[in-house]
Amino acid sequence: MLGELPKEIHHTFTPPPEHPNVALSLGFTSLVAFSLLAFLVSLFKLKLNSELIKKVGALSSFLFFGVILSTLGLYVWFWAQGNLLDTLKVLALMTLPALLVLKKFFQAHA
Repeated sequence: MLGELPKEIHHTFTPPPEHPNVALSLGFTSLVAFSLLAFLVSLFKLKLNSELIKKVGALSSFLFFGVILSTLGLYVWFWAQGNLLDTLKVLALMTLPALLVLKKFFQAHA
């Protein structure tokens, strides 16, 4: 009815995409890491926002920055290896503590 089927099926796949040079990737990563390190060193050297830390309290300030850094870390994890559903689950777990910390920080700041 349909005729004879071929005994062997041949597939053609597209070649994998080319990756950039390793030296270029490492150079870019080290440049970004050095810039971040220079920013943090200059931030602590200039003692920026020290009045706010004294007014609000050290614990609230560290929790505030911890919430921001953990959220950014979650975004980096999602970009590097995570999937959307796992990221949303973790974000949902982080939302209530983050809101409480941010509310306390801004109430003390006002």
